[in-house]
Amino acid sequence: MTGSGTCADVCRELGIECLSFDIRDGKDATSRQSYVGLGEFDFVWLHPPYWRQKVYTDDPMDLSNAASLRDFLLRYTSLIAVVRWRMAAGGKLAILMGDYSDREAGYCPLIYHTQRLCFEFGLVQKHTQIIRFSHGASSSGRVYKSSFIPGLHDVCTIMERPVS
Repeated sequence: MTGSGTCADVCRELGIECLSFDIRDGKDATSRQSYVGLGEFDFVWLHPPYWRQKVYTDDPMDLSNAASLRDFLLRYTSLIAVVRWRMAAGGKLAILMGDYSDREAGYCPLIYHTQRLCFEFGLVQKHTQIIRFSHGASSSGRVYKSSFIPGLHDVCTIMERPVS
């Protein structure tokens, strides 16, 4: 889930080893196959798509292309499972996720699902969440025809794989 590559750019500038890949490069982050031979990770940063809020590719394996919220959550479960599998004991996982309202599915509490899935895979939260406010983002100036409460922030949840 490389996106525009900002994370890899920052790591390169800071001299931090970084592995970054994307479905557009043929790597499916939800598949164990994509991680073969990579070893364990001390830190994993994920900023997955918020289901179909913005569709990134036509690839049917792209999380943003899931046909339903249920399908998205099944693939999201696979993502967290495979990342947990590759994390070193004591390793950290940071996931930036936001909730949003979908025209068909209604309110999508993706932050809740993120935490729920992490807990289900035995990860523990040892740090407070970090709130990233989106005030002034390009979508903040958009005019909408219906009334709703726009998503004004994302939440970075930091989890840890227990040592024992």
